[in-house]
Amino acid sequence: MVMGLLLSILLIWPAYSQVLDEERPIPQLDSTSLSYCELEYCGYIKELGVEVLAPAEIREGAYGTEIWVQVLNKDRMSGTRQIWAELRSPEGKLVEGMRGELELSNQGPQFIRFFFTGPPEEFESLSFTLAY
Repeated sequence: MVMGLLLSILLIWPAYSQVLDEERPIPQLDSTSLSYCELEYCGYIKELGVEVLAPAEIREGAYGTEIWVQVLNKDRMSGTRQIWAELRSPEGKLVEGMRGELELSNQGPQFIRFFFTGPPEEFESLSFTLAY
């Protein structure tokens, strides 16, 4: 019986320590070593501990277009980090570069918000790439 108790404690310990480990700071952006992914194909990003959900939500504003990219905080990271994005034409020409801020916590939906100076119709014809 004692052996069964010890074995169950050993098996539960990794999950228990993960629940108690609330501080997992997200690594900061290193502009000398960027990785890129198109929004539709990003999926789980191991370096950030998040899964990117596509498509992005587009909201038209008075001065341009807000782009909201939702992420799932799978690795329970915390903190704030910059994320960059590029919009490219179908020919591959850079249309606009953007900077967004990812703020991760253990609660609620997590979003990266970008601002594009063009209208939503133009955004929909462009390729959206994240740089992290």
